Amino acid sequence: VIHNSYLVVAAEFGLLGLVPYLGIIVLSWLGFSRVIRSKRWVPPSQLTEEHRVLVHAATMMQIALLGVLVGSIFLNAVRFKSMWLIFAVAPVLLSMASVYLANVQEEVEELPAVGTPESSPVG
Repeated sequence: VIHNSYLVVAAEFGLLGLVPYLGIIVLSWLGFSRVIRSKRWVPPSQLTEEHRVLVHAATMMQIALLGVLVGSIFLNAVRFKSMWLIFAVAPVLLSMASVYLANVQEEVEELPAVGTPESSPVG
């Protein structure tokens, strides 16, 4: 019995299975990282509790993904539902953050720029 997820996928599916499996891992990691970095793209005045929750969830899921990746070295985790759940949550969080950032960007674009006649308190 093979006690390594990566070797199990390589042995059962070959390169045609290993490359997409590694791709899912990399894309999940990058998706969580992008949500975490999105905190820098929001002006501090527009930062809401919803966005903080998204960033916190992405941080915790990235830590969980790291745990799964390390655990996959020592045991066959390919059939664990929790690992596939982590992979599924990555695009969901990324989509939610993208929608949130699009809404924030629309609100920021509606505000007049600093230094323009519309933004001055004296009409």
